[in-house]
Amino acid sequence: MFNIGFQELLLILLIALVVVGPRNLPNVARALGRAFAEFRRAMNELQQTVESTDVVREFRKEFYQAQHGIKVRPLETNSKKEDGLQNPDTQSKGVELSDDKPSDT
Repeated sequence: MFNIGFQELLLILLIALVVVGPRNLPNVARALGRAFAEFRRAMNELQQTVESTDVVREFRKEFYQAQHGIKVRPLETNSKKEDGLQNPDTQSKGVELSDDKPSDT
């Protein structure tokens, strides 16, 4: 993680022993271990929060795009022809549906 070799670690422990003293060294090491564990827990919690926020943000973006991607025209009540109702199968052919009987012309 920190790319520290055995010699560097030994030097750090020797300096800590001289600075803190042999009596307090276990207590300091225990406090540092707890602090490091608490830091890791906080970082994991922050990472989960960021990931969940990204998921929510992505969901909102997709919902907004879907919501505004649908274009709704207001319906008129005069006739189906004005409503623009067409059979999906005949829509590409330009054939409109109506209630009128087919003409014999």
